[in-house]
Amino acid sequence: MKRRSIDKEKIARADRESRAIQDAERQARDAKTAKLKEMRIQRESGRTENQSKLNSWIMR
Repeated sequence: MKRRSIDKEKIARADRESRAIQDAERQARDAKTAKLKEMRIQRESGRTENQSKLNSWIMR
């Protein structure tokens, strides 16, 4: 039975490429998460300001 030859350079190249793609996807995910978190914080702080304005108006 003949042993299959393994192209180690091809495997190493594929590993490098897949790692690069995964890193790019991870960075994109992290950036999106940070943006969404910032938007949520802004929305919540706006809600707090609106609530305090409403409360002051009601207390008149």
